[in-house]
Amino acid sequence: MKYILLALLLIGCSETKPRGPDVAYTPVEYTNPDPDTAVILAIGQSNMQNAMLNHLVDMLDYENIEYVNVAEADSRIQEWSPEGDLFQRIEDVADKDFTHILVHQGESDAGNKNYVNEFLVMLNGIRDLGINAPVYLAQTSWLNNKTDSVVIAQQGELIQRFEDIKQGPYTDVLGSEYRFDGTHFNEKGLKAHAQLWSERIDK
Repeated sequence: MKYILLALLLIGCSETKPRGPDVAYTPVEYTNPDPDTAVILAIGQSNMQNAMLNHLVDMLDYENIEYVNVAEADSRIQEWSPEGDLFQRIEDVADKDFTHILVHQGESDAGNKNYVNEFLVMLNGIRDLGINAPVYLAQTSWLNNKTDSVVIAQQGELIQRFEDIKQGPYTDVLGSEYRFDGTHFNEKGLKAHAQLWSERIDK
């Protein structure tokens, strides 16, 4: 059984921090030996919930699909670093043979000018566990009916700079019509969210 690592960090608030020295990161190469099978691990926030993942599984063109969800509401990206409280959840499943890492996180880091470095600290920790699957990074920041250009720009920078960080969906296009409280997806939003992911995940 092969696995997709699906990373989603939940919504909260994060203080603005000055950008520090760039974190060293070396892209890794990965080839999926079994393109007919995938298993999804969800890391992150509440908009990456089981209901959305069920919709996504129905849309993906794999013969065998399974997912594991370790998401935590209101979590910030720092909490998923090796020094964070939530990294143990990734360590606990690091023996799986993941084929994708899907990351949907940004709402809780609104205004965080050090997002790039904090993301790379998390990703270095994941690579150190021997998980070498490519990352599909969503551009997302929608919180209280508005987008955050600081986070969106840094997510775009990560995608442009590193070959193993691939373009995920831009989910801020799903505005108030798709949210029940200005932030979290309603049923229409969950289905649309899944559709956007399905268009980005390649075999």
